[in-house]
Amino acid sequence: MVLPVANIRFAVIAASFVIVACDSMPNRERSPSYSAVRNDASQDQETAYDAQTVSLADTLFTRSDSGTGLGSEFGKDSGFTDASPFVADRDNDGLPDSEDPDPEQLNLRIYEDSFSSIGSDWLFTSVSMQIDPNEEHLTVSQVEPFVREGWIGPRPEWADVFIKTRLRVTGTGRDNSSGAGQVGLMGHVNQLTPDRYLVCGMNLTTQTLFLSEHSGGTPRGSVLAEEKVTISQNEWFDLRFDMKGAALACSANDTKITASSTLYFAGAIGFRSFDASFDADYVEVYAR
Repeated sequence: MVLPVANIRFAVIAASFVIVACDSMPNRERSPSYSAVRNDASQDQETAYDAQTVSLADTLFTRSDSGTGLGSEFGKDSGFTDASPFVADRDNDGLPDSEDPDPEQLNLRIYEDSFSSIGSDWLFTSVSMQIDPNEEHLTVSQVEPFVREGWIGPRPEWADVFIKTRLRVTGTGRDNSSGAGQVGLMGHVNQLTPDRYLVCGMNLTTQTLFLSEHSGGTPRGSVLAEEKVTISQNEWFDLRFDMKGAALACSANDTKITASSTLYFAGAIGFRSFDASFDADYVEVYAR
């Protein structure tokens, strides 16, 4: 069938209108293909469109994407939600529920030090233990068969407390004395000479996590509990010391030991080492 000339002109004009209308559609109204989503998200060139891209990406990939496999480009984007994984903290005290001794009760932070400056709080029994503000560490740099101690002075009102820090043991000596290779947190510190305190620590030489009482005896003290744990030299690990009444708990990463002691019920906090060098990244103390 032959169309009249007028009908042909109308069809051409109508088709042209459809093409122009499609080309003039804004990007945000289109439905991009899978490959378009991935390419745009990785380039992050158009802010308005990228927001659309991330919204669409959420329907394709989960926010728990670890940056490997399908959709890994989203996992590498520091602005994407999974760059800061959610940490549960029901009582909003700054302690994640996974390590909070009272996850549903506010534990007030009563002391903290990031070791970014040399303050007047810390008292050391040896010049080998000091604060290095350049590295922001409390450190013992020399390995010697001596006990090194540092504390913040008397705190007779600190009874039930939770202490946390991050440590790495940088070296151990060859001393054959019992307790050589120990590094740890001191709690309920009453005095240093003679020693009157409790210790939650790691012995890198024997690869044991331990709880001990110290009352003027040997460097090892009286061990209340210990358990094998594998931590390498120069490996950072989380150390936590919980004291409430006579109940004690000591944790290194996911390994935990418990014991009870009626020797001291209050006192300050500090760090201690015997025939070992170490770095501490920070220390925080919470009231129980």
